[in-house]
Amino acid sequence: ALEFDCVDAQITAKPDQLRDNQELWKDDGVEVFADVGHTHSYGSNWIHILVTAAGAIYDERGPSGFFSSSSEPSTGDLGYTAQGLKTKVERTLAGWRAELFIPWSDLGARPAPGDVWGFNLNRTDQPAGEYLCWSPTYGVYLTLPQWGHLVFANDAVQADEGRRRLLAWNARENEVM
Repeated sequence: ALEFDCVDAQITAKPDQLRDNQELWKDDGVEVFADVGHTHSYGSNWIHILVTAAGAIYDERGPSGFFSSSSEPSTGDLGYTAQGLKTKVERTLAGWRAELFIPWSDLGARPAPGDVWGFNLNRTDQPAGEYLCWSPTYGVYLTLPQWGHLVFANDAVQADEGRRRLLAWNARENEVM
């Protein structure tokens, strides 16, 4: 489960938007990205879920099916629907809050201790045009190589194993470049 508390004096959210509407990014929203298996590949089964301040949902999964003229990925499979996704959106004194519950089955895998996934959390604040990332992507949110890392662990030893695997992966990646 994830919870976003958004401080927002001017909430922009159109009511009654259809799921997967291509215009939802124009509303205030929060987004979750997961690269199961930490592939950094647009051809993988990455997941993207957006929830607006009005509660509208946009969900897609990789592989990327379309790239713009600048070679940036634009969309994945919009036919994908996160079947078990549960969301709750509410107004708060400071703005709004979104809660998301995404079951492992919607992500396509259940992580084991020591697994590392690519991961990012994002927020769009309209009408200010602020695009905030937990792990900055320096461009479009769907830039897998710029996402952060989520290490799964039950204890410190498993967390250390996940970090060791991440460092080994980074060393291999740097050798290729």
